[in-house]
Amino acid sequence: MPEKLSTQSIRAAMASPVAVEVLESVDSTNTEAKRRIAAGWRESEQPTPLLLLAETQTGGRGRLGRSFSSPQGAGLYMSLLLFPDRSPKEVLAITSAAAVAVCLAIESLTDLRPQIKWVNDVYLSDKKLCGILTEGVTDPADGRLSAMIVGIGVNCTAASLPPEVAAIATSLEREGALIDRNRLAAAICDRLLTLYGTLTEGDWLPLYRERSWLDGQRVTCTRDGERIEGVVLGIAEDGALLLATEEGTVRIATGEATVRKVNE
Repeated sequence: MPEKLSTQSIRAAMASPVAVEVLESVDSTNTEAKRRIAAGWRESEQPTPLLLLAETQTGGRGRLGRSFSSPQGAGLYMSLLLFPDRSPKEVLAITSAAAVAVCLAIESLTDLRPQIKWVNDVYLSDKKLCGILTEGVTDPADGRLSAMIVGIGVNCTAASLPPEVAAIATSLEREGALIDRNRLAAAICDRLLTLYGTLTEGDWLPLYRERSWLDGQRVTCTRDGERIEGVVLGIAEDGALLLATEEGTVRIATGEATVRKVNE
């Protein structure tokens, strides 16, 4: 069995000042973070980030309303709650920075070299290893961004892969690495907070580009209900996907890219 998550072990491995709490079971760490906000979670006028982790999630969530399988002790299920004193535009890159942080953390603890599938999935051996769901919370009084929740789920052991996703997903164990989840959580959190501090400077961008899994691949994207097909040229300065299409270069700011098979 993998090691248990431990608040003390995570704190000991972490350089950043972060409040850490480990839960045995929760519906979703992102949902729990929202509950903490609603309950008025604060430590000071400059709130310390809060890292919530769970051994299992009964209702783990991914992008576009998808579920995220979260078997007991088989993965790393965590949410980092931040209180940015910035405009929404200034923190848009936090999702991309989180993907970079996951890659850097895994690289620091293993010989593996993950890649990023735009926008926010981390891949190994052309299969999904990690999903990221970032959610903003606005103040109902004035509509200002009051908090950001960065949810991260990493498949750690083979048991994290249910049969229905085994063909398209992978785990650290399947790729030959067994990492102490406490060390991995600390490493991801530390690297994310470092990148978060320089979001507007764009320190995350060259690291993201170096690990872009889609470069050169033919993909189909949906933008405002329109399907667009093209070859990925790279990542723009603001994190948008650049496609070479029959009509010229197209910029995709949000959405999802599906890789086209050779025979399609």
